Amino acid sequence: MAEDFPDTAFLKVDVDDQAEIAAAANVRAMPTFHFMRGGKLLEDNAEIVGADPGKLLQYVQHHTK
Repeated sequence: MAEDFPDTAFLKVDVDDQAEIAAAANVRAMPTFHFMRGGKLLEDNAEIVGADPGKLLQYVQHHTK
């Protein structure tokens, strides 16, 4: 997906190695995707929990326009 949206930064955090970051971001399940701009969540529900490629693509397309 990073190749399809070159103006969007995709970051990965290994929750096993970075437990403090995962806890601060309230990660409750894997995978969890957070959508941020300027260091803040885009909206109150700016996360996807679970592997749903279609929903993930929809969200990225919506917020990269």
